[in-house]
This record gives sequence, C-alpha cells and structure tokens, in this order.
Amino acid sequence: MTLPKQPSQKIIIALLLGIYNIQDVLCMPYVTVYSTSDGCDQLKNKGWNEHYSSPISSLQFSVTSFQFECDDCWDTCDEKFGFGKLKGKDIHSNNGIKSIYIPEGYVARSYTSCNADYLYEDPGFVSTLDSGCNIIDNTSSFYFFKKEYMVAVYSEQKCLSHGAENAVHVGHVSLTSFSVDHEQYNCHNCWDSCLERFDDGSSTHGNTGSLVNSIYIPKGYVARAYRDCVADYNYDIVNFVQEFEEGCADLPDGISSFNFIKKSSTVTVYSTADGCKNKVDEKNNPFQLSFNVNYKQYYCDHCFDTCDEYFINGQPLDDQVKSIEIPTGWWAKAYRECNSDNYKRYPGYAGILKSGCHIVGNMRSFHFVKPRTLVTVYDTSEGCEEGFESSAAMLSFPTDIDQRYCKDCWDTCSEHFEDGTDVHSEWGSRVRSIYIPYGYIAKTYKTCNADFEFTSRAQQEYTSTIGSGCSKVDFTTTGFKFYYMG
Repeated sequence: MTLPKQPSQKIIIALLLGIYNIQDVLCMPYVTVYSTSDGCDQLKNKGWNEHYSSPISSLQFSVTSFQFECDDCWDTCDEKFGFGKLKGKDIHSNNGIKSIYIPEGYVARSYTSCNADYLYEDPGFVSTLDSGCNIIDNTSSFYFFKKEYMVAVYSEQKCLSHGAENAVHVGHVSLTSFSVDHEQYNCHNCWDSCLERFDDGSSTHGNTGSLVNSIYIPKGYVARAYRDCVADYNYDIVNFVQEFEEGCADLPDGISSFNFIKKSSTVTVYSTADGCKNKVDEKNNPFQLSFNVNYKQYYCDHCFDTCDEYFINGQPLDDQVKSIEIPTGWWAKAYRECNSDNYKRYPGYAGILKSGCHIVGNMRSFHFVKPRTLVTVYDTSEGCEEGFESSAAMLSFPTDIDQRYCKDCWDTCSEHFEDGTDVHSEWGSRVRSIYIPYGYIAKTYKTCNADFEFTSRAQQEYTSTIGSGCSKVDFTTTGFKFYYMG
C-alpha cells in the first residue's frame, strides 16, 4: 500500500510533529472512483492485480485529500486515472466518473462543479452520498466527513423517525446532510437555510422563510437556533430562539439557522448575580448570552469580552454581566478591562475562575484555558506550593503558548505579570517558582529564546530539564520550552 497521493496539510504537520506516524497515515480510509456505473460493485473487493488488468478505470485517494480550495475534498479536474485502460488519462475530459466507493464511517457531499480546485459562487450541490458504493452522474467534486458528525435537516417533522444511520436515504422526504463543522460566509460550525438546497434540488428556504421542519443533531452536540440566516448575512440584532439537544427535534416555524457546539464547551453569561444559579434559559431570559470556549476575538483565541457584544435581545453587555457559568473541564482567566478586543498593558487581572458558576461583578474579559495544560509562575520560591490562589501567583498561561521565535515556549523578556509589572528586571528574571502541569516537562535556559532569535543551540544556554509539579528557579532562568510526555 502507498501513502495518499495528496496528504492534507493537517496530516503533513501531524507527521512532522510526531502526532501521527507513517503507519497511522497508511491505515487512513481510502475513497475509490470508477469510470463505469458498475465499476464499484465489480472491483471494490478485488485485489490490486484486478484493478490493473480491468478495463474499468479507477483512482484511489485518501478521505483527507487536500486540494487548492478545500481540505478533505477531491474533484475530477486536473486528475488522472491510476488504473485500467484509461490509466494516465485525464478524468474530467474522459466522461468523468460514474461510481464511487466511500469508506465505512464516512459520507460525502457531492457537487457538479470542481469546487475543490476552483472557487464558485454556486458549486452546484447534488446530494449527500452514504458510505459504500454509489452510482453518480454529472458529479465532479466531493467533500468527505465522518458520519458521527453528520447533521440532517428535513422538510417534514419527526425526521421520519430516522437517526444518523439512515439520514442519507429516506425516500421521498426532502433533506440535506452536512458536518457539524460546516462553514458558511459569516460563521464556522454553522448552517442556515438561505441559499441552500435539499438533496432533491428543492430550496430549503421559501418566500415565507425556512422550509426545514426537523433536524437530527449528532451525539455530543447541541444546536443553537436563530430566526435569521446569520451564517450567510450580518444582522444588527440576532433573534435567538432556543437550544436543541442531540437527536431528532421538531422545529417551530421561522427557524433559519443553527450554530453547532459541543456540549462540554458552552459558556453562558447573565445580567443578574443569581442568573447562573437559577439556570433560566435564554428563551425566558433575554438578558443572557451563550458562546463557545473557542470564541475568537481580535487579540485573543479562546477569549471573550463584554465590549461590543450584545445579549440575545440586542442590548449591549458592556458592564452588565453579573454572573458566568464556565463548563466542566475549563477555567477562565478574568480581567477588569476588555483586553480581547483592545490591547491593554494593564488589563486589570482579577484571578482564575474554575468550572461552575461565579458572580463576576466588574469583570469584563475572560480567557478560557484547560487546567490540565496551565503553567503558573510565582514571584516567591514558596508561592507555587501555596497553589493558584496564592498572592504570589503572578501569571498563568497554557503550555501551547506561541511566541515570536518558538512554539510551546515562554520567556521572561518583554513579558508582564497579570498586574502589569515587568517579569524581567535589570537584574534578571523575577520568577522564583513555577508550576508545570501533570504530564509535561520543561527545558530551561538562561536566554530568552522565545522572544529573540538564536542561530545555534549553544547560544541558547540550556541549563536543565524540570518535571511536572513545583520547581524553584533563580534570576538566571529566563526561558522555558514545554514538552508533553503522556
């Protein structure tokens, strides 16, 4: 077996970083396309000798195939058959392909145009194809995704009692299927009915609004529903309706768009101190807002601040957020200034909020972090032993911090503690102890090799390697490089 013809950029990076090994890539699922409608049925279980000797032409590639405009995509333009009598011939100019084999556990959205290689305003969506053999015609491109992440929307209620296993083929009912990480013009992990079509070619949106009447949401996800097509268009006020749990849900009239979020990653802010405790839903309390921990703002990933943000009813958040619920498995670094949208030298660090409900008072900005990857530095040698609540806990950051010249690195030069004071003085580092999370180690240096470029390892002045837990350091230790050890 050979490597995929065009491994995706994600796979190449994963190989270089050691996340995947060669065997992982070799074992990734493959798609095969055929020049005849019966080619898939005849050859899908045959060996390579039969593929080489068969008059049926075919080509095999990985589901992670990467092309110019799309990852996990493939199209017939600029491709050649790899087997059969048309081996080496251009696929697109030789009547294209007539059947396709999609590996178990995957589905594919298909299109008439080559929208993996070229950008089209309307790529000509045809249908969603299930795993196994599919007969196709006038189809040029495919987007592959795992079936377990598949959403299906239906023109009738009850999803016709079909779950994800049968969501692709349900007879006469109009439906369309797509992945939870579907991306539209205005929103990632979103879908709306404007400009979309059911698999039978009929529009998902009519003169009176959305024609979608039920939705299947995959396990582990929720869908936040809105009246407006917020994935395709900008609105001053977003009309949130409600949140739907995993499984099949019938939809009230007027729902046009959905934002898909993992259950374990939703943050909610409230306008009252007891809002979080009382768990009033957004439909009954318009003065609240939910969002994902992966929320991205101008100066920060995994961040959210109240400036230029609005409650569900369109009222500005500003200083009106009084309580917050942080999901299990996440913590939040809280600040009194909006330092996600604007650069603040002194952001007013207020402390770390752990998972659960918190009354936040005058806190306006939150940076969400995984506690199991959180490094904390202290300005006293005993501070680390006292824990996160210690007054000596001066700064916390994730192990995957990215600085100018180094990934997963941090140094004391050009850095500031949470109170805005310099980490590095004229005498050297002010850090006297450091907490490294379980499963990680750190190489330490006498040089600031995260902020400054060094041309050799000798110039970096390596000092020692320290393990997880608390370690004391002196004023000469200025650089740290973190490694995950499992």
